[in-house]
Amino acid sequence: MKEAVAWLASLMGVTHGEALIAIASVLGGLISAGGAVGAVYFMLRGQREEERQRLVYAILREVMEFCRLIVGNLKICETIKPGNPAIPAAHFPTIMRMPKAVIYPAIADRLGLLNNPALVVTFFTRMSAAESLAAMVGAQEDIVSPEVGAEIARGWIDICEMGKCILTGEQEFKRDVDRQAREDILKQIEGALESARKKFPEEQA
Repeated sequence: MKEAVAWLASLMGVTHGEALIAIASVLGGLISAGGAVGAVYFMLRGQREEERQRLVYAILREVMEFCRLIVGNLKICETIKPGNPAIPAAHFPTIMRMPKAVIYPAIADRLGLLNNPALVVTFFTRMSAAESLAAMVGAQEDIVSPEVGAEIARGWIDICEMGKCILTGEQEFKRDVDRQAREDILKQIEGALESARKKFPEEQA
């Protein structure tokens, strides 16, 4: 080390002490630069995790609200049976209609941050398909028959299952009120699925 410092001092035309000071300055600069890079890395990493949490919480809240409405649609389908007042088919699309998603289209380019983005896409796509089927019934039928009600219900059952998987497959909420809301909707989903499966068993191939 001493020989290297002496060689550097002779090369630079400075004293041994001045060469040591120069080396210390360079090393100090490198250490400071490395520390700055590390700080930036951890800051960006923290920001990315915060963004992911905000995204996850937002989509979970939207899925929770849609699941609540789907549970209501399942209950309506259960009333479509002989002996109950018939539902005019013209009114059926309005009864089954879901509100437009707000969060889902807004974060479409960042769905990859979710644990299961494909399931989220399928959840919202299948809801649109269920609404389209209800619209078709409204255009082609006079009343909603029990057979048609059962077909629609099986579609909502599948979508409800997807919603349940989404809600249980992502990270836990931080706020107590959000955790309680998710627990409540999961209980509603379980109850609705149990009742609907009994009334609308899967068709045998």
